[in-house]
Amino acid sequence: MNIPNATYEEVAEALNFDIGFVRSNVSRDVNQYKICARREDGSLDYDYYYKISEEKKEFLAYTKEVLLELVEQLA
Repeated sequence: MNIPNATYEEVAEALNFDIGFVRSNVSRDVNQYKICARREDGSLDYDYYYKISEEKKEFLAYTKEVLLELVEQLA
């Protein structure tokens, strides 16, 4: 996986956001939502978030498949 290495300042400038907004969002992701972890080198790791998102998609596809099979059995 490609790990971004932009600083808060670079992100704020690239997205035309206030640096405080970027910092507060990262802090929220780390502390409140637990979807991001700080690595030992100071970088951010969002792998957990993307892994959960992919697993959720797979689960929803599976449940849809099961529901369609049940509907076919009823018909």
